[in-house]
Amino acid sequence: MSSNNVGKKILSIHVGKKKALLHFEDEVISLSLNTYFQFHLYENKILSEQELKQINKFNEIDKYIEYAKTAISRSYMSEKCLTDKLAKKNVNSGDIAYIIAYLKEKHLLDDEQYGNDLLEYLQSKNFGKNKIIDILYKKGLKASFIKNIDFNDENEIKKAKSLIPSLEKKYSKYNYKNKISHIESALLRNGFETNIIPLIKLNIENIDEEDELNKLKIDYLKATKKYLKKYEKNDANNKVIKYLLAKGYSYKNIIYIKEKTENEN
Repeated sequence: MSSNNVGKKILSIHVGKKKALLHFEDEVISLSLNTYFQFHLYENKILSEQELKQINKFNEIDKYIEYAKTAISRSYMSEKCLTDKLAKKNVNSGDIAYIIAYLKEKHLLDDEQYGNDLLEYLQSKNFGKNKIIDILYKKGLKASFIKNIDFNDENEIKKAKSLIPSLEKKYSKYNYKNKISHIESALLRNGFETNIIPLIKLNIENIDEEDELNKLKIDYLKATKKYLKKYEKNDANNKVIKYLLAKGYSYKNIIYIKEKTENEN
């Protein structure tokens, strides 16, 4: 320490491409450039013992600060996700807390802003309430933030309705009952609650009887061919009817196609 016990005086500074060297009366300290600029150091500045501790501490963990900045620049994230990443680098909890606080002070880490941006994106993808909540929790957003989100039924219905055309196209190869079942399952997977789905079904196109009968005939012929290989005619007919009922066709239509097909043959 200096003779007046006030602190250590920086005698000279040499700044290179990757580090800065601080020359004191009794030692030379090597700092990262980020540390050097962070503390506004200059020649003849006197540093207290506390200031030197802060500088050295910052210098020790600066590589992890740079790592955190790079991680955030590639994919913005919550405090929890960044904390987990740093922990995997074996950074101790105290240093992690320091890094998090530093990044928040520099406005590089903001859970509320991140949460709002992520929420807006998920809403634009027409995800339902349950899926959005699940993703937000997985991304490390706090429960207090998530609980304050307003998932009103009007907006949930609007999002679900917008998915119907593509879902109808996707499941068009199925008969009407199976198509409805697949659409309902898809809406549930997309995060919509069960009370929303009955309201959405009103937007699904009504059954096309001609298309339904065509699909039924194809399934009837396939099933008949399959079961006649294994069973006598009467048993095969019963198996075919049970199979088609299980696929969602009406008994009336099954009998109609059965009789029509037999008459054609």
